[in-house]
Amino acid sequence: DEFNGQISVSGNLLDNLNTILQLGRSEIAYDWQNNLIGVNRDEPRAPVALFGDLNSRLTRYAVLTRTDNDATGLQVSYLEPAFADEGIIGIGDTDAKPIKLDLRNGCTSRQRAWEAANYAWAVERFRNRSLAFDAELEPLSLHLGDRVLVQSAQRGWGQAAQVVSRAGRVLTVWPPLTWADSGNLLRLRGPDGAPGAPIA
Repeated sequence: DEFNGQISVSGNLLDNLNTILQLGRSEIAYDWQNNLIGVNRDEPRAPVALFGDLNSRLTRYAVLTRTDNDATGLQVSYLEPAFADEGIIGIGDTDAKPIKLDLRNGCTSRQRAWEAANYAWAVERFRNRSLAFDAELEPLSLHLGDRVLVQSAQRGWGQAAQVVSRAGRVLTVWPPLTWADSGNLLRLRGPDGAPGAPIA
């Protein structure tokens, strides 16, 4: 990923950094407790925490859906170096109500503009819901971009129990779990709260 552009020194520092970082699917990450600024890249990574009925109050959760995501398409402007002119890439219906993304300062590749357009359109379509729930102190150790797993028996998102004893490969848990005939998966939380890999 490359940023090929010029940044004005009179602009806002954080806005300028985000202008550069957006071409690498990244954004500024703030650490308010330590007064640090970092970078968060949007990429696959393992979950670092599991929130379920044992360590959070998922009975008070709320699924929030954005209501302003009625865009019909996305239009990206970039700089076409071969012609020293503006290039435009569109996804979906760009005639009705498109989102306009200006990458002319920094993006000088049609392929990179196409990748940025697909990423921005996927974010607009699939990241339009958020989940709010109550937890204790564990969220304080999370940072922007950390992946978490959420489990709730009430919503049918799984069950939670504590391991009270182990004998060989047999785990005794409380409260008892209800198992289906096949296809059951289990995750164990480590001492740091991070979930392990799924176990069949």
